[in-house]
Amino acid sequence: MTDAPLYVRVVDGEAEVFAGTFDGPFRIGRADHADVRLDSREVRPDHAEVTRVDGVWWLREVGRANQTFVGARTVSEVRVDRPTTVRLGWRGPEVTLSTTPPRPTPADDDAPAEPAEATTSSRELAWARQEAEDARRAAASAEARGRSRVRWGTAVGATAVVLALVVALGLGWADQIRQTRLEETLLDLHAQIRAQDVTVARLRALAASRVDPELDAQIAQATVLRQELSEQYDAGVRQTSLYTGGSGPGSFVGNPATTEEEAIYRVARALGESELDMPRGFVKAVQDEIHGYWMDRGRGRFVRGIERARAQGVDRLAVETFERYGLPRQLFYMALQESDFNPDAVGPRTRWGIAKGMWQFIPPTARRYGLATGPDAASRVPDPLDDRHDVGKATEAAAKYLSYIYTTDAQSSGLLVIASYNWGEGRVIKGVRRLGAPQAIPSDAFEGIPETPRARSYWHFLTVHRDRMPAETKDYVMKIFAAAVIGENPRLFGFDFGDPLAPYSTMAF
Repeated sequence: MTDAPLYVRVVDGEAEVFAGTFDGPFRIGRADHADVRLDSREVRPDHAEVTRVDGVWWLREVGRANQTFVGARTVSEVRVDRPTTVRLGWRGPEVTLSTTPPRPTPADDDAPAEPAEATTSSRELAWARQEAEDARRAAASAEARGRSRVRWGTAVGATAVVLALVVALGLGWADQIRQTRLEETLLDLHAQIRAQDVTVARLRALAASRVDPELDAQIAQATVLRQELSEQYDAGVRQTSLYTGGSGPGSFVGNPATTEEEAIYRVARALGESELDMPRGFVKAVQDEIHGYWMDRGRGRFVRGIERARAQGVDRLAVETFERYGLPRQLFYMALQESDFNPDAVGPRTRWGIAKGMWQFIPPTARRYGLATGPDAASRVPDPLDDRHDVGKATEAAAKYLSYIYTTDAQSSGLLVIASYNWGEGRVIKGVRRLGAPQAIPSDAFEGIPETPRARSYWHFLTVHRDRMPAETKDYVMKIFAAAVIGENPRLFGFDFGDPLAPYSTMAF
């Protein structure tokens, strides 16, 4: 315990933006009333408060927004019992707190110049160099312990080779470590974004059924936070080797991402998945689907589907309905795969009944979400008295159904939502790329999988739980994902029209 004052120093980039001493509680933030006011978009208006409790100083995040970091770890509170540095936002100002006076620093003219680095701050390079040095020492220690099993000359030779590689790679080794740290931080940040997506979608689902100004205010606040997190993630992910040049997470050699690859990454993120976790080979599989199907034998189908959707106003209706429920607009392309946007579509006869309409609802699911089935529900013919053929009613029901999956089992993974809509009991008609009966993922498929965004991801199912998902469902998801990628920028893929959904979209995914 101590009655000593707290010395505070804030550095943003390379510049010191604040230095002062406090004897009592104070606040740090972007707001004008903050005691330590920081003009940075990374800093929230009321970001943190610092108080002394029983002689011990504590920094606590206001509102628990998970935007305060010690290294790569998010923290909600920090005990200051020794010199402590926290970062506000993943790449924001660094605040150093100490109960001992700071040591005098040499004048700028006396300080040795540090070479500029295009994408990495000198602080991050220092961290990376230190970790590289720690790794080298650990390797040297392990080598020393095993020296009794090898000739002395061989051990010295191995050490010389390691040191030569370190010198030859220069900052490459340090940069690889920095990349790994950065990517882990970003994956944690992405999990926070997905958790926020669940919150927003749940609030919007409630708001869809009643008028409540307080609920609207909560939605607005949650949406702003989600947007701030998304902007931070986007700025950070573009500094990774995936975009700047690399063959995957943790890599520091290779070519920068192409425009087509970036489109794939963007849609994956819009559908709740991080491009940093993307399984190897997925990008090529998507490109094969785009070039081998949608730009080839499926080209006419894509064009006719978009034209039909526009003619019926489904593009605008779907975007406005999905965004009202906090869902990604890219789910629009599910109706392309289900029915080619044909409201009179009639599916095959299944054990659950006959699927009908643009969204191919089977009778039990239709009734569960407020759709009346017509007198011809048991016949494979369109029925004008069946709500499933009503585009407006069916799209509203689809949004409710998708919202339920999105906010529960799928934990805001749009790709798992798509898989869930298709996943039945394996009864698939040969040659048909979709299942006739939209069924939620069986609950036992999620058994033993933590209910967290990072565990409930489509990538996770594709790798760890591959055997739980039918191959037909993987193909269904791939078709829709590839169509959504084209839809983001059709001209990039040789179509003569733009994004059909952009004019109606107000949400940033």
